[in-house]
Amino acid sequence: MLVVPHPHLFDSTETGIGISWAGDGVDLDVYVLPYPDAQELYYKRDRTREGFLYRDERTGNVGRYFEFVEFKGAVDLSRVSIWVNFYAGRGPVSGQIALFDRGQVKIGSFSISAARGNHGGGDRATSQCWVQIHPFELTAATVPLSARKPVEAN
Repeated sequence: MLVVPHPHLFDSTETGIGISWAGDGVDLDVYVLPYPDAQELYYKRDRTREGFLYRDERTGNVGRYFEFVEFKGAVDLSRVSIWVNFYAGRGPVSGQIALFDRGQVKIGSFSISAARGNHGGGDRATSQCWVQIHPFELTAATVPLSARKPVEAN
């Protein structure tokens, strides 16, 4: 697995969440709900009042850029809901999640056991194509990240 060092272009006041995975033709999507009454950020709604999705990665992105959601302001991580969907391709698939929070980087891994993607369908709580990520289960990054944080173009 190709890895890159901690991002050097990260504003220590920002909070964001990124996912990376391996696999040509494997498309995963990150869904982030900043708090219960907010609009969820994902590939079909890439900008809201609370944040934005840099880019929808449609194939494995290890060694490149995270599929990354960044918040525009302060966020209470205890209220954030994060889901990863196995949209397309053949599985099973696993990946890395990185949380950039005010200068700290926390990481974790996830696995999806489904044999193929479900194009964002199915019940999140019961479908093998969905996995929920809990921010407080992530640990301080002690190993290099598998992708880079993107930089927004002006």
